[in-house]
Amino acid sequence: MTPSNLIRAFAAMFIGEPHRTTRNYARIADQVGTQIFAEGHRLEPYYVAGFALYKLDYLFRNQRLDAKYKPARYHILLAVRLLANGNPLPRMNANEMERYCKVITDQLWDANDADRLFSRAATIIDRVAQGNFDRDNIRTQQFTEQLVATCGHRLRRRPG
Repeated sequence: MTPSNLIRAFAAMFIGEPHRTTRNYARIADQVGTQIFAEGHRLEPYYVAGFALYKLDYLFRNQRLDAKYKPARYHILLAVRLLANGNPLPRMNANEMERYCKVITDQLWDANDADRLFSRAATIIDRVAQGNFDRDNIRTQQFTEQLVATCGHRLRRRPG
């Protein structure tokens, strides 16, 4: 796991910006020290993000998840979080974050649960993409907002 991959996975899953993970990576990297790897942040969300990306890459490598989803890999990670734990996201420095992440981690560690979770996320990506897996379609804020809404949530607006 490279630091840049962990930053991307965390930004996708816990900041809600999967559309910025590749083309606008510099904008995400600028958040290191404030929104990402900030002092006082709990470590659990970083573990969850890294482990979820590892599991997703495993599914792609072993052709258990169609390669057509690769442009939406970071959107899949966001969907996995939303599907695995539908509760509101606690503050990154809150003790509640440990409990929030444990709900997700427990599902990722169970092979059957993880497969079902990633499969459900891919189904939602299919629904939102409507057959258009072009990077220009997938990697937009509008796609992210539609994905979050399809998962039954609202994207929290952040300043800036």
